Amino acid sequence: MAVIVPSFIFNLNFFDILLYAFITLIIYTVIVYVEHLIQLKNYPPGPFPVPVLGNVHQIDGRRPQESLQKFGKIYGDVFSISFGMSRVVIVNTIEPMKEALLKKSEDFAGRPQDNYLFKMLTRDFQDVAVGDYNKKWILLRKTMLRGLKTFANHFEKLECKVARETEKCQKRLAKKETNGEPVNLEDEFALIIVGVLYCIMFGEEINENVNEGDLQTILNYMKVFHDAFSHGNLTSVFPLLRFIPIPENQATKKLKDITDDFLKQKYDHHLATLDKEDPKCFLDHLILTAEEINKEGEIQITRDNIELVFGDMMVGGIDTTVVNLLWTILYLLHNPDVHQKALEEIERVVGTGRYPELQDRPSMPYMMSIVNESLRLTSGPFTLPHTTTKATSVGGHNLKKGTPCLFNIWTAHRDEKYWENPNEFKPSRWLDEEGKFNQHLHPSYLPFGLGKRSCVGETTARPELFLILSRLIVSFKISANPNQPLPKTSEEIIASVKYPLPYTVMVEERK
Repeated sequence: MAVIVPSFIFNLNFFDILLYAFITLIIYTVIVYVEHLIQLKNYPPGPFPVPVLGNVHQIDGRRPQESLQKFGKIYGDVFSISFGMSRVVIVNTIEPMKEALLKKSEDFAGRPQDNYLFKMLTRDFQDVAVGDYNKKWILLRKTMLRGLKTFANHFEKLECKVARETEKCQKRLAKKETNGEPVNLEDEFALIIVGVLYCIMFGEEINENVNEGDLQTILNYMKVFHDAFSHGNLTSVFPLLRFIPIPENQATKKLKDITDDFLKQKYDHHLATLDKEDPKCFLDHLILTAEEINKEGEIQITRDNIELVFGDMMVGGIDTTVVNLLWTILYLLHNPDVHQKALEEIERVVGTGRYPELQDRPSMPYMMSIVNESLRLTSGPFTLPHTTTKATSVGGHNLKKGTPCLFNIWTAHRDEKYWENPNEFKPSRWLDEEGKFNQHLHPSYLPFGLGKRSCVGETTARPELFLILSRLIVSFKISANPNQPLPKTSEEIIASVKYPLPYTVMVEERK
């Protein structure tokens, strides 16, 4: 069948084509904008959006959580806002958060499936972190939790793994003290956490002579992951940007290449050396569990699922803990009285003959309070976005199925209704009248999220933070680098997590 082309097209010059393209773009923009305005009736109240940008121009890109807090004071604890031409529900306070994430956990357990960056990195959402809520996802998450609890203490206890890697760090710090060098603690904390996680995931100790390449790959992965998110994830707001070589897209492509090569290499090695009678690590556990599930036939766990689940471990298990350690040291440097009180407690409980252990936690309420207070102030400002899995409601507002929701943890952790002087680093707020640590003393607290999407890494993160911090505090006098201004705790970089501004310290070994 012949295609009939209007003859006037052949008579158009270049400028005519540009004009028609521009008119078409304007018409398309108007149609999308009108459709967006029509949909506003399905959302809670919020600021009125402008074409293309929505409300992005009203949000401080450096401190978006504070902008959303201000909108909440105008429109209520639950409101909506437009990121580009996508409307999102924002939940700002703990009561509606608990309603959604605990009471109606299944209703809010979905994930958006239109985020370009997440889609690329997870091979079309085949992981646990951003995969959508369904029977397969539930099974994957249970498998992940079971494996983490089992192999965190396999062969040796988690605290032995942490102690070994922290001891390596202590030796590196002592060497730098001898040379009078300032210390970049981000590098040191990364080496500790990578070493611990590597042992859990692959059943091996990081060794410079054997798997130094793996170490560098993971550290490079962390850097590129940070780069990919530090540009604000613009493609999720303006999808057409995915076709333009902006820095975010280039970093994302590089990150995907690094990740895929590393995950495939590890999977192949462990599949070839697997002992079905005696699995050695988290990855062995995933492979064997997938085989058992696939035999039943109802749900099929693929190789992509397995690779991306332990890819989630790299993202969730390293960056967040490293950043929390960095923030905690920075807060201690700004609060020397807290630093000194922590040291005195450690020395009183364990003396000088050994290092703190997990069994010492009930006797060290102040150190436990430091960990909790640090998590309050330094947790990422938002949860990963949720979507509703069916028609539901939150805070008295009805929501349709598939509505995107964002929970502002930063605001909940600074709500003056629950926190006196919320921006102050005050570990004593976690001590009861008898001076005992009480993790449940404050209801507006969710550093690891709540409900079906809560962070699976909490079981390892809290012990790691306690052991590493207490060991370093009792081993070294840590002070600010006199040649570099110490950044304020109010200064931050929002990327995949909330980073402090870069800083270095001086260390002096305690005798």
